[in-house]
Amino acid sequence: MGVLCGALAGAAGGACGGRPPTDELDTAGVSALALVASSSDGPLDLSGRWARLVVTTAESEAPLVGTVTTVNRTVGIVDLVQDGDGLTGVGRVCTIDVETSSSMASTVVPDAFVASLPERSVSGVVVAEGDGSVVVELDRAWEWLGLTGVDEDDALPDSIDDGRVVDADGDGHPGVTIEVTGMGGGEMYFVQRAWRELHASTVSSTQLDGEVVWASERVVLDATSRPLRANRPSTPILGADASYFRSTRIPADATCSDIAAAGPALFARGGS
Repeated sequence: MGVLCGALAGAAGGACGGRPPTDELDTAGVSALALVASSSDGPLDLSGRWARLVVTTAESEAPLVGTVTTVNRTVGIVDLVQDGDGLTGVGRVCTIDVETSSSMASTVVPDAFVASLPERSVSGVVVAEGDGSVVVELDRAWEWLGLTGVDEDDALPDSIDDGRVVDADGDGHPGVTIEVTGMGGGEMYFVQRAWRELHASTVSSTQLDGEVVWASERVVLDATSRPLRANRPSTPILGADASYFRSTRIPADATCSDIAAAGPALFARGGS
């Protein structure tokens, strides 16, 4: 979760994902979904279900446009289990949305792309700082799209005939597929490898927020138009204002539909 579309920055820009988040906030839904700590005096326990927003920002170069800034927003559910100072769990993606600084084209990830994303394991540690505060360090998590049998240091396949390429979203094309509208639009088929680390500095029984360190690598295998066949690397923009995550504790039976109904206010912090 978090860098799924980060390497799409050079494709075109615009929206990326299944169901986009609504701009209208359902404040009643937020109050019903977000949980309040049952006790502020007991030991910290992060076990439970969390709604998570991961925001990553990248820059790339595009013909006729120049530098394009892409902001990727991924919303998902993470189930955590805390055992002492250790954390384990599993996360899954609900929606992906991408905004770019270019209005010349837009990128849309089909529903099949989002549906094909597997659950990802989560592990980390809860650390008590000397000043009495608590931080959470989540281990580096790797993600492969449209690939099988590729390790962290292997060169990515660059041909549709490479046996490591799989049709991950089941649409009959190699790798995974995105659609690009506007100038030079069409379909792009690619493979991608990415990793991310989450460092939470705001930790409580109901909120788990912090910065994201990440990187990704993509190879375009084929496309229906010539402009989309070019591989345009993107550069991650790090820092608390550019690449960050916000997690809000939710009921154990809450679903992606519940999170969508609650809207962006579920992740609002201090009026933002």
